[in-house]
Amino acid sequence: MASKFVSLINNLKLNENHHDGMFSFSWWGWMIIMMGFWLFIGILLGVWVYHDAKDRGENGALWLIIVLFTMLIGLIVWLIVRPEKQVPKNERREKTKEGVEKVLICPYCKTENPPDSNFCVNCGASLG
Repeated sequence: MASKFVSLINNLKLNENHHDGMFSFSWWGWMIIMMGFWLFIGILLGVWVYHDAKDRGENGALWLIIVLFTMLIGLIVWLIVRPEKQVPKNERREKTKEGVEKVLICPYCKTENPPDSNFCVNCGASLG
């Protein structure tokens, strides 16, 4: 395994015996590897921005395209202009231990409240 890696590195080095004024294949090999690396990083950033934008209620596909074409600049712009995550007004959850019981969960302190509550019993926040 190590010998294959060493031979790959040796093939990518500049050919010092080649003096016809053209770039050797090894220089192009390094360029292709670097372009592939940056493409991979760009795709990872784009996918992360896509999912983050969707979670925040924005157009994920638009931000994916922006980040893929502008890379780091698009990422910085997204981090500056992205909105806060929306906290659900209230969540309903069903418990199934001994029958079904519906409860309201406070979006601020996450306290369980009876289903007919208008305000949180812990922090007093509005549940309606």
